[in-house]
Amino acid sequence: MTALNIYTDTLIHQDYESAYQITSPSFRAAISYSALVDEQVKLTERFGRLKSAKQSDWDIDSIYNAKAASIKVNFQFERGCMAYEFKLCKEDGIWRVLSYKEPTGLK
Repeated sequence: MTALNIYTDTLIHQDYESAYQITSPSFRAAISYSALVDEQVKLTERFGRLKSAKQSDWDIDSIYNAKAASIKVNFQFERGCMAYEFKLCKEDGIWRVLSYKEPTGLK
C-alpha cells in the first residue's frame, strides 16, 4: 500500500520522472518514460489535473516465494475519475509497480 501511495503521489505532483524511476525494472522495460508522460498528459487534457488516488480491493499472493499484489485504484481528477487495477511485485525486499490497466468492462 505504501509503495503505491508513493507512486500515485508522484503522479499527483506531476513528478513523472520520479514515478517512472520507482517502478519495477520490468515496467520500465515494457513502457518508455515518454510513453508514461504522454499517457499522463492525455489524461490531464481529458479530465484535468489528478487530485487524489483511493485504493481498494487488495489481493496479495505469494508465487514461488515471490510476492505479488493487485490493488484497485480510483483516480479522482478535476473533471472526472478513472479506475485502474495495479499489479505490484516485491523485488529485493521493495514493493514496486509492475503494471496497471483499466479494469475490464469499465471503458
